[in-house]
Formats: sequence, C-alpha cells, structure tokens
Amino acid sequence: SHESTLDIIKNQIEEKFFSSTPEKKENLQLQKHQKEFVAKAQEDYSEFLLFAKCRSGKSVMTLSHIVDKGHKVTLVVSRYTSPMQSWKEDSDKFANFNNLKFINVNDKDYLQQIEYWMNTEKQIILWACVQSKKILNLPVSVDLVVYDEAHVGYNSSQWNNIRKVVTCPVLYVTGTAYKMVWDFVESQRFIYSYFEEQLDKKNGLNNRPSMKVIVAKYDSSQYQTIFGDDPDAMKNLF
Repeated sequence: SHESTLDIIKNQIEEKFFSSTPEKKENLQLQKHQKEFVAKAQEDYSEFLLFAKCRSGKSVMTLSHIVDKGHKVTLVVSRYTSPMQSWKEDSDKFANFNNLKFINVNDKDYLQQIEYWMNTEKQIILWACVQSKKILNLPVSVDLVVYDEAHVGYNSSQWNNIRKVVTCPVLYVTGTAYKMVWDFVESQRFIYSYFEEQLDKKNGLNNRPSMKVIVAKYDSSQYQTIFGDDPDAMKNLF
C-alpha cells in the first residue's frame, strides 16, 4: 500500500541520515496491574489467558509483553476486524513500542512489508482475522499468536486450522472469559476484573469510576396478574 511504502522509505532515510534523532513519542508509564501482567507472563508458556475488564489496557499490556519477551514475529488474530485499529494506534503511539512494526495481512503488499522489516531490528506485529487463509501460509515463523476477543470463536474450525499450522505459544486476550477461565491453571492466567480495579482504587492506585448500584422495588402482585406464576417473568420482562 502507499502508506507502507512511505514507511519503508522513511525508515531507510532515517537509518542513513537521522539515526541519532528518533521520532519523539509519548512515553508510556505502565499501571500497577499492567506491570504485574508483564511480570507474570515472563515465564515460558504454551497457552496463557489475559482476562481483563474493558479499558484496562489489554493491547498495551500485550504489546509490552511482546517487547519484554523480544518476539521477532507476533501474529494477532480476532474474529472481527474492529479491534485492529486499537492495536495499530497503540503500537504507533508510544515510545515504548518504537521497535514494533504493525503489518495488516490484508494490505496488497504485506509480503513485501514482511520481507523488508524482517531484515531490520524491528519486531513485527502481523494482524489478521482468524478466517483469513493467508495466515495458513505465512513466509515467516511466528513466535507468538495473540487471539484478541478470544471468547468469540475459541473452538471454531478456523482457529483449530491456525493451531495446526502455527504451533508457537498462544496468548488469549479477552474481557469476557467467564467460560474460558477454568481451562487455565492459576500460573497461566492473569485476571483483572472490576473487583481488582476497585481494590486498586481504594488503595489509591488509580482514579477509575465506580458503579452505583440501585435497587428498585416493584409491586410484584400487579405483575402476577399479567405474567402468572412464571418464575422468570421479571427477568423476561427486562
């Protein structure tokens, strides 16, 4: 693509003329739970679960983990395309990730991009949907597979096909792993739920908002005249 070609030309010019003046980016300071995840995932694993609530910084945690482990090629997959932009923006935004290069396998020139960046010191982040047949025949060895929103399609045929071809460690990332969580032993999962977040808030470690619980009282006898004795009547009503 035009954008990726410009990135390659820019990198060649910077290496030749401006290697001592890297582009200035925001320096990311990891929060307590993000540091804890990176530390826990440091140990070698075949499968690991990152189960963290919305807005906890799952992509930032994962990218920090990739930098920490020094993986040359990481394949990030998801059932849907919607998470892609967050991965691309985070990998480009922070100075912590200056060594990461994001490549969308849907780009027409993705093979040329891979060939170029493999011959540099950059760590490559490949993005694709699990349905993509391209990732079944990648020209490079993958060091880590990240399955984003892993609660969707966890046992699908497309995912099983990928696992037959790409046999490296897998990091499952999701905010709703309620059915998956028991498939992982404690040493191979990291959980940061609303409870952990609010405990950190109580200890002055963040300033996250809190839920306000409202209990409403209903005249159930009046509902009974409409719905009868069905025990699920109130649930179905809502």
